[in-house]
Amino acid sequence: MFIFAPSGLIPSGKRQSALALMMAGLLATAFVIPATAQTGSAATAPQATDAQAFIRKMADDSLNLIQDKSVTPDVRKAKLKAIFNEHVAMDYIATLALGRYGRVDPSLPAEARDQQAAQITEYRSLFPDFIFNKLYDILISKFDNSKIDVIGSKPIGNTDLYVNTRVNRPKLEPVLADWRVRNDKDGVIKVIDLKAEGVSLTITQRDEFAAILGSSKNINDGLAKLLTYMKDTNAGRAPAAPVSAKNGA
Repeated sequence: MFIFAPSGLIPSGKRQSALALMMAGLLATAFVIPATAQTGSAATAPQATDAQAFIRKMADDSLNLIQDKSVTPDVRKAKLKAIFNEHVAMDYIATLALGRYGRVDPSLPAEARDQQAAQITEYRSLFPDFIFNKLYDILISKFDNSKIDVIGSKPIGNTDLYVNTRVNRPKLEPVLADWRVRNDKDGVIKVIDLKAEGVSLTITQRDEFAAILGSSKNINDGLAKLLTYMKDTNAGRAPAAPVSAKNGA
C-alpha cells in the first residue's frame, strides 16, 4: 500500500499518488478482507446509489478540508484523523496486514506465546496511527486543488461493490481508483479495499510487514522489529526502510 511497494508494480510517481489517493477518499487504508472476516456473518451488498453517495461524500469532505486555507494545520489533521477513524474497520485491516503472524503460534513455548500475544495487542494499538501518519504528509502535498469524480460501480459477489472513481489533478494525469465497499454487521458502509491504477494497496503493505517479519530469526524478534518500526513512524522519526521480501535481509 505504501512507500515500500515492490518495484515494478507502478512507477514511483503513480505509487505516491496511489498512497495519497487512499487518504483523500477515506483517510486510511482500505484492504481486501474475506467476506466472513469483515462482518462475522452473511452480509448484503450496499445499494449502488448508496455506495456511490458514500464515496462521493467522503471524497468531498476530505478534499474540502484539505483545501480550506482557513483551517489551521493542527485542526485539519485532527479532523482528517476523525474521518479516518470513523470510516475504517482498523482491527480487520490490521489483522489482514499482519497475516499469519497475527495468530499466536501454539507450537511456541508458553513464554514465547505470551510474548507474541502481548506484541499482537501492541501492534493493534499502533496500527491506526501508523497508517494515518504514514500518508498524511503525502495527502496534504499531493491533493491540493484536486477533485474526485465518481464514475460508476460494479457488484462483486453477493456482498461487495466496487465504486469507480477518477482523481483529477491540475497539470497531471488523472488517477483511476476502484473502492471496494461492504455493509458491516450494523449495515454501515465501509471501504474494505482500494485498487489504485489497478494495484491493490493491501498487497504492498502486507509485503512491507512480511519483509520485516520474514527476515528475523524468530516470530518474537520479528514482531519486536515491526513494533519498533511502527513506533518510529508514529513518532515522526525516519525508520530504516524494510528489507525487500524478494531479496531477503
